[in-house]
Amino acid sequence: VKTRTSHGAVSDIGQIWAISNGETATFKLYAAMFYPYRNTDTFIDIVESNKDCLDEIKMLSDLCAIYESGLNRLEELYGTNCCHAICMVHARRYLREALELAPDLLDIYALLLPRPGSDLELVDPQVFARNLELFNKDPEQLAVPKKLRRTLTEIEKLGLLWYFDVNQLFAIERYVKTLIADHCSEEYRNTLLKMRHELSVKFMTNIGHIVDTLIKYYDCVIIKQGSNGNVRYQSKSDIPISKALIYWANAWSMLCCFLDDPTIEISNNEVERLFRRIALAKKCSMFFNGSDGAQAFALLHSITNNCLLNGINIEAYILWLICNIQRRLVQDKAAIMAELKKFNDAGKATTPGKFLVMPHKRKVEQIDADGQKQKISYDLFDIDNNQTIYDMVDITGLLPQDYKALLDEHRLAA
Repeated sequence: VKTRTSHGAVSDIGQIWAISNGETATFKLYAAMFYPYRNTDTFIDIVESNKDCLDEIKMLSDLCAIYESGLNRLEELYGTNCCHAICMVHARRYLREALELAPDLLDIYALLLPRPGSDLELVDPQVFARNLELFNKDPEQLAVPKKLRRTLTEIEKLGLLWYFDVNQLFAIERYVKTLIADHCSEEYRNTLLKMRHELSVKFMTNIGHIVDTLIKYYDCVIIKQGSNGNVRYQSKSDIPISKALIYWANAWSMLCCFLDDPTIEISNNEVERLFRRIALAKKCSMFFNGSDGAQAFALLHSITNNCLLNGINIEAYILWLICNIQRRLVQDKAAIMAELKKFNDAGKATTPGKFLVMPHKRKVEQIDADGQKQKISYDLFDIDNNQTIYDMVDITGLLPQDYKALLDEHRLAA
């Protein structure tokens, strides 16, 4: 997230995080939030804000150190049962980038498929392997254009087989999704788990053999022995595929997590697609007017995406939400004013003595330990600043899933 200062300079003010539950969940949940830093403490804070997550966490992400260290700390603090799975799209990206550096290699890959675009479908691996051998031995039989004809190296051949196996993993997932429409059903989970055990395991086994072969026998990476006895890999600048090998070797156990658990998705593409709206909005507006604007945008983005994910009319839900907040303000006015008076007496209320006033930035003077006056600025979303009536409203039963449940109840009654 970037902002433009009063002098016209551009500066980074933080990051917007996005999290979502799995596609097998009955109600899809999505949350975007702004934080000034991307570190382990931020990750811990996000998880701690949802107490339901502290018993068990199944997380799908990229291979970022802050997630692993954050999960380890949660296990120490709360005894959380953590499962960290790696997104296959992030892993495939390293491999694709390596293949793109070789001359026409991705065009050759498309030519080796049984028919154009069939990398999106389940394909017999033996057909692809046969075509790969024919490419070097008898390109005429494959009708290879002259500009693509060349002798593939063993590393290139293994890279193409590796890329084919990864794409077949996605084809398996896509096949089950088209086979069963209800992704929340027990039938879908059972079918997905069966397909993963029957097919996905074989492709992952093949990938494991390819990675081991390239590391051990083709000298694609530098192997170093750490002082603690652990093996470390270092990439070679002259071998593009070495970065992909290191990523897959280091994340192997986490890449295999999806095989035995149908609630773990193979990729976090769904969240990435939802997050695209943030990227497009940022591209259009270029900057946020400070951290308050970024946080407000993240909150609105959370509401709209939760509605879109669950087939809820956004405008109808927001109107229903505002009306219910107003009704609860009127019903609970006496109790809210009594609570607000406590903050008035403590000097923490944003608008002492006033009722229907929106929260806003403020500056206050406080006496420090040395008896000196000190001015403190509170942002709009600062936890010590949000002491208005709107923070004292009970929002139980006002979430998008509550609105959807209410609509379903009325439909059944009708």
